[in-house]
Amino acid sequence: MNAFISDPEIQGQIAYVAQQLREMPVGQTVVYTAFKGDSYVILQARARVEKEDGIRFGTVRGVGIKRLSASEVPAIGTAGTRRIHRAAKKTVARLSNLRAYNDMDAADRLRCAAYSMIAVSVAEKTSTSSVRASEDNVRNAGAAVNFGTILQK
Repeated sequence: MNAFISDPEIQGQIAYVAQQLREMPVGQTVVYTAFKGDSYVILQARARVEKEDGIRFGTVRGVGIKRLSASEVPAIGTAGTRRIHRAAKKTVARLSNLRAYNDMDAADRLRCAAYSMIAVSVAEKTSTSSVRASEDNVRNAGAAVNFGTILQK
């Protein structure tokens, strides 16, 4: 971010870019250089439009951002789930077979064990087979799925 731009100027740039994103046709990709702006401005504008308008964008790696069609939106979940799964597996690996385990006090050992259990659970729930099973459960439940109740558990 350019340190010499005052906050009102940045907010104005964000508002301008957000309006451009709102007006973008579905399926269009805009290259980052088209806005000739700071990546901070583009990312903030994207976040604002997604939050305020429910419009979703995907990243075209090394190019820019694309306004997603309705059929492309589920790919957000696919990509996020894969990323979370990889991160959980790495966490489990990093918390396993610790050389410093014997040097830890009991409280730190418990914390490592707890975080390992959480990471194992997340890795299991984000595995390909678990994701397929969740898709089947939602498909079978239809409109009866209450995601708020699911998240409270």
